[in-house]
Amino acid sequence: MKNCVAISFLIIFLFFSPAFAAIKRPPQFVVISFDNGGQISHFKQLADFLDKMNHQHQSIHFTFFISGTSFLTKANKYRYQGPNHVAGEAEIPFGGSQENLEARIMLMNKLYLKGNEFASHAVGHFDGATWTIADWEKEFNSYHKLFDDIVLNNGLAVSPRLVFSFKKVVGFRAPYLAVNSDLFRVLQSNHYRYDASGIGNPDAWPSKIGGLWHFNLANLKIAGTNKDTISMDYNFYLAQSEAKEDPNPEHQRLYRTQMLATYMNYFLSNYHGNRAPIHIGHHFTNFQQGVYNQALLEFSQHVCRLPEVRCVSFKELADFMDRLSLNDLKAYQKNAFHRLG
Repeated sequence: MKNCVAISFLIIFLFFSPAFAAIKRPPQFVVISFDNGGQISHFKQLADFLDKMNHQHQSIHFTFFISGTSFLTKANKYRYQGPNHVAGEAEIPFGGSQENLEARIMLMNKLYLKGNEFASHAVGHFDGATWTIADWEKEFNSYHKLFDDIVLNNGLAVSPRLVFSFKKVVGFRAPYLAVNSDLFRVLQSNHYRYDASGIGNPDAWPSKIGGLWHFNLANLKIAGTNKDTISMDYNFYLAQSEAKEDPNPEHQRLYRTQMLATYMNYFLSNYHGNRAPIHIGHHFTNFQQGVYNQALLEFSQHVCRLPEVRCVSFKELADFMDRLSLNDLKAYQKNAFHRLG
C-alpha cells in the first residue's frame, strides 16, 4: 500500500513538473531565402509568385540576402572598395543602369511592404574566411553607406527610395558561406540578430551563441542517389553536373525531380519528427535553365498550404525563437512532444 501511494505521488509530481509538462507541438517553419538580388526578371518572378500564393490565402514570406553591389549602378561602381581590393572591383555584377536600379528599388519596396525580409550578403561577394575584424568592419560599413545613400550615390531623383531603414537589416549570410570568428564578433557588436551561413544536420534546432542566432543550411542526401549536398541550389548544380550547364532536357527534368524529392524528404522527416525549421537557400541565377527554381516554387506550393506549416522569413523565425522558453526549446530538441502521426 505504501509503495502504491509513493508511486502515485511520483506520477503526479512528474506530470505537473515544468520539465515534464505537456509541450505543445511547434509549428513547422519553412524558411526560403535568395542570395545576391541582381536580376530584375528574377525579382519580378518571385514577386508574382508571392502575389499568387497570398491571393490563394497561403501566407508565405521570403528572405532576400541582397549584395551591396545591387545598390550601385555600373557607372558608379568606384564608390565601393572592398578589403584588400581596388575600387570598383567585385566578384559579381553591379546594379546595371539607373533604370535597372530604380526598378530594383520599387520591387524591394513592394516585397518589403508585403512582409518579406531583406538581409545582408556583404557587398563584393568576396571570400572573407581570412578577413580580420577590421576587414569585416570595412565591408559592413560599406554596405551600410551604400544602403543609406543609394539615392545620393547614384544621382537618383528623390523618388524612388527604399521605404525601410538600414535598422531593419538584421540578418547576414556570408558569400561562399565563408565565415570566421572575427565575422561573428562584428555581427554581435552591430545590430545583427542572426547569421545564416552555417551548415548542420537537417533535424537540428537553431542555437544562439553570443546573442546571435545561427540558422544553418542542411546536409542532405540527393533523392535516388548516393550523393550528398546542402539545401542550396548551387550545391545541387555542383553535385549533379559539376556546375556545368547540361542542355539535355531529360537530364534537366531529372535534376528538377531529384531536387523536389530531396526537399520533400527533408520536409516530411521534420514535419513528422522534431519539427526543426526547414532552411533552403537559392540564388538570383537560373542554374540549369531555371529547373531548380521551378522545383523550389513547386515545393513551396505543396508544403505552405499544409496544417501547422508557417512559411516565414528568417526574421520571423528569430522572433519566434526569442519568445521561446528554454524548457520548450529543450523539449523540441529532444522530440519531447506529441508528434504528428
